[in-house]
Amino acid sequence: MAETGGSGVGAPDAGRPPSPGGAPARQYLYGLDVLRVIAALFIVYRHFVQWTGFEGHPLGFRDAVNDLVVAPLRLNPHLGMVGLLSLFLISGLVISYVTGTERPGQFLLRRAFRLVPAFWVAVLVMWCLVGLGVSQGARADTPADLNSLLGSLTLANFFLTEQKIVLSVTWTLTIQFGFYLFVAATIPLARARPWLPPAVAAVLVGVGLVLTPAVETDTLSQVRTVLTYLPVLFIGQLISLVRSGRLGPVLGTVLGTAHYLLFVGAGLGHDTLPDGPSSERTLLIMILVTVLLLRARGGLARARTVAVLAKRTYAIYLAHIPAGFPVLRWVTAETNALLGVLCAVLATAVAAEALYRFVEMPVHRWYRRRERARRAPAPPAVEGAPAARDVVAEDPAPGGRTDARADARRDDPVAD
Repeated sequence: MAETGGSGVGAPDAGRPPSPGGAPARQYLYGLDVLRVIAALFIVYRHFVQWTGFEGHPLGFRDAVNDLVVAPLRLNPHLGMVGLLSLFLISGLVISYVTGTERPGQFLLRRAFRLVPAFWVAVLVMWCLVGLGVSQGARADTPADLNSLLGSLTLANFFLTEQKIVLSVTWTLTIQFGFYLFVAATIPLARARPWLPPAVAAVLVGVGLVLTPAVETDTLSQVRTVLTYLPVLFIGQLISLVRSGRLGPVLGTVLGTAHYLLFVGAGLGHDTLPDGPSSERTLLIMILVTVLLLRARGGLARARTVAVLAKRTYAIYLAHIPAGFPVLRWVTAETNALLGVLCAVLATAVAAEALYRFVEMPVHRWYRRRERARRAPAPPAVEGAPAARDVVAEDPAPGGRTDARADARRDDPVAD
């Protein structure tokens, strides 16, 4: 975001002249906020309305969306994969804007302190709900025991045969964390030759897909899942490299096409991955939407509602299963599916706000304050002078003036 350790919203604009210091001028990518909102809302929509369909509850707007949008565009039912593929594109896109300034260890620590605490709290809450019989884990027979807790907190159980997982949506973190580890390992290489890490990744993913054509174990199944979706993150990375001027459009398009073909090929060689028969078409549409939204700078992109939701997309993603589904099941059983979905959305909003306000941001800000304190030199003591206070000053927005909106977001990146 607007900070160097954020998600690249304050990204260099290749179309603007360099600043006096030689670095590219920076501007807030408001269109990314819209894409974040799309990702979060479509994931929640898909999960909630899909449940109503599985349970056989009538829901007029679900059927209308499937008839008027899904069928004509030949997309997955309930707009499946629209949100998830958007999420992966964002995760790849924002990373290129921070790897130019962060060291590998610093990069990983910043991601860890932003992602892991909220993830752990969400898993712990879900584990308690499973133990109380209020919710079910990824499988109906998942127990609330020490194995499921530790295996879910570490993501290890996604790769084990028993698959004791309490919060199913966290499978995407295995892909994102794998991507971050690769990015951290290739930061020095990326600074000298930005095209080389995505090219190396394409080769590694291609070899991995060839070696895992027939998935016979849960371990290999999860490895195949990671390999299937990793190209989407690298496509996002390539979009940002081209946009920032660090990579030529021709080479960027060639590498992006290679990763897209890997995603398509992964589907051709597997019965259930990626999820849904129209995932390849959905990815192509979302790539085009992403490129267009990166140019959005006004109107809806700057709306306060969009800004508020964009900050909370990670919390929404984590909270909608433990907070939304118990409410969805109970209210639907007592009334109807429409009221159940609305109440589940409200419960998700409340839980996500609490997770964002009391876990995600406090931990993130605490770590960044400690990071700045370690970098700041101690001022010389002056006899008789008042004691120095810790003051965190935000840099002014591009152009020398303070943009309060951009400053507020600079230290408030969405989980990247």
